[in-house]
Amino acid sequence: MRVLIVSKTRMWEAFCVGGLLKETNENVRLMQPGGFNQPLTTPYEVGQVWEIDFTKREDLMLPHCEDIIVQHGTCLGHVKNIEETLLNLVDVWQGNPEILFEGLLRFTANGSGYISHRIGLPEQSVGFWITDKSLHKEKDGDRIRYQVAHHAAKLAYVGAAEPIEVIPAGTLLRVSLARWWRPSIEVEERCYLQLSGWYL
Repeated sequence: MRVLIVSKTRMWEAFCVGGLLKETNENVRLMQPGGFNQPLTTPYEVGQVWEIDFTKREDLMLPHCEDIIVQHGTCLGHVKNIEETLLNLVDVWQGNPEILFEGLLRFTANGSGYISHRIGLPEQSVGFWITDKSLHKEKDGDRIRYQVAHHAAKLAYVGAAEPIEVIPAGTLLRVSLARWWRPSIEVEERCYLQLSGWYL
């Protein structure tokens, strides 16, 4: 089945590679056998189209229902315009951050969006968003976050592409929910909102 590579996000000594199945428009996350992320030497690049053989991961934990195990793949080339291609294939959220992930996001005092079992789980952990406001880069220790203009929301940037100072309003973005994590023993397990990349 053909898959369009739509994102590469940095993990600890690995890449998480996101794709879109072109025949069904399903979001997928391309894993290695054993359920591992892709190595730093992965050949997958955003904008490529691959023909892949895969199986669905069996031990899925919602909302991360996109994981597939790639058995074999062949690169078929690149799309000419990934933004135009995506806009013709996917449903897109439009507006402010509250509309993302079925309106289930809540925000911490420092602007981090998250979902939890207490709030309810969305049906997916990735999606595409056209923001109605610009996003501005800021440093947070060793991390990069993007502040949504005139809004409290701040999105951790995890993409592989070089960060830019300002992402203009109206830009198509890919957003995702990180894996389940408990920031402290006093806090429930959460999946935090993150910015995977943009298409300009």
